[in-house]
Amino acid sequence: MEIENRRDAADRAAAQWMARRDSGRFSQADADEFARWLAAHPAHAEAWSRYELLDEHLNAATALRFERELETLANAEVNAKPQRRWLVPAVGAVAAMGAAVIAISVMTDGAKPLSYETAHGERREVTLADGSVAALNSGSRLEVAFAGDERRVRLLSGEALFDVTRDAGRPFVVEGGPGVIHVVGTQFNVALASATGRDEALTVSVLSGVVRVSAARETFAAAMLLAGERLAMTHAGKALPKETFDAAFVTDWREGRARFAETPLRDVIAELNLHFSQPLALESAALGDVPVTGTFSLDAQDASVSALESALQLTAEPQADGRLVLTGNAD
Repeated sequence: MEIENRRDAADRAAAQWMARRDSGRFSQADADEFARWLAAHPAHAEAWSRYELLDEHLNAATALRFERELETLANAEVNAKPQRRWLVPAVGAVAAMGAAVIAISVMTDGAKPLSYETAHGERREVTLADGSVAALNSGSRLEVAFAGDERRVRLLSGEALFDVTRDAGRPFVVEGGPGVIHVVGTQFNVALASATGRDEALTVSVLSGVVRVSAARETFAAAMLLAGERLAMTHAGKALPKETFDAAFVTDWREGRARFAETPLRDVIAELNLHFSQPLALESAALGDVPVTGTFSLDAQDASVSALESALQLTAEPQADGRLVLTGNAD
């Protein structure tokens, strides 16, 4: 009975929070209070996920009903009898208006997305049409397609830090690898790991606000992430356990730095190679297991390589193919 009462109370609270969110007056203080409510008990996040799913289904049902009503009106115009011809102009006008709405929707949703990308070693910030800001890491590519009721972004490669302008009427959705992230207004980092050699395909780190992460192919229930939490997904769409993180390790790349704590050298090299003009390589696979702790410059390769040599007793040897091979003792 106590569990049922808790679920009923969580459902009522979730419904109230959804009404506040969609009121158009959802302030930052409201967002902070909402985050505290979500974190207070697992039942709260579960209730919120249920209500968000219900809201999506209701919106889809409303859109479908509207389309059917337009079709009915259009058919009425075609089948109208001559003696009732006076009805045709009115019905035709409504049908025409509906057709215009559909045409505008198709044109908006089908418009060619805007594309942003960074070259190897380049970082940049772009301001999107709604005022949101996307900071792109080296070798990243982003597609942006905003419609009347949704702001959708696809991260095709690399890493991006989003600072999203709040708009309760138009959710901000980010597709990246196997995952989909839904937000209203917050700051979060999305990294595709295919270029770094890590097992995880996607990592979402929330710096402020709340986001909902789900798998593109529905391989797990949606997870709510609060500020200071991150979640990684495998290529198969499996969600790994949520964990906390140090924001500096996630955002330092914007300032041209990479910070590591007990990180295997192979992962450090993979990250640095996203920025360095002269790629680094390891003499042996065993060297890749050596743990690295420290902060390295992404814009000064010589200084970073010297720091690695000094800290790990390694030697960087230039090769004919342009690489720098790190040699040393794996012990």
